[in-house]
Amino acid sequence: MAIIVAMLMVCAGCSEKEKQPTPTDVTKQFLTAIQKQAETALKTSSQWNLASMKSLQMQDEDYIDGIDHELQKAAHDTMYGFQFTIKKETIKDKNAQVAIILKTKDIRNAVKKGMKEAEKKVEKLSKDKNFSDQKAQQEILTTLYTYIRDSKEEKEQTVTISLQQNDGVWIVKKENQELEKALLANGEELIQLIQ
Repeated sequence: MAIIVAMLMVCAGCSEKEKQPTPTDVTKQFLTAIQKQAETALKTSSQWNLASMKSLQMQDEDYIDGIDHELQKAAHDTMYGFQFTIKKETIKDKNAQVAIILKTKDIRNAVKKGMKEAEKKVEKLSKDKNFSDQKAQQEILTTLYTYIRDSKEEKEQTVTISLQQNDGVWIVKKENQELEKALLANGEELIQLIQ
């Protein structure tokens, strides 16, 4: 009887092996790491280029003197912030794809309205004898950042994230240009709209 109990205990221990995260679990960890700007978590869940994540972060050298830093940070967070919902997981051998619905702010109309408002303010300022290009630039950027920060419009798109299994562990592949493009889209649109 003791032998049977011992065998049952050993077998019970066998079934309690640590369960490896699924591709969906890893995708959630990865995207949450990007949202929280958690480099360590990003490294453990992916092969993704850290330079890509850094471009989503506001660095000290990114701040423009003469413009409220909190406003700049809030506008940046609006442009690069996102939410996601897992849609579907597909596994084939040691490769997987996880489709997500990515929700980001749509800043196009905010930038257009902000530029119109900034032009009016600069035109009014230009009549002042103390007008300078620096004051004009500060006014333009402050107005633009305010409109971006306050943007309410959103856009959704389906993005597929590719993963691979290494030694039984799923990780996000380095090659995920579709996701990178979607996350950086607002920055690129801003550049196009203000040129």
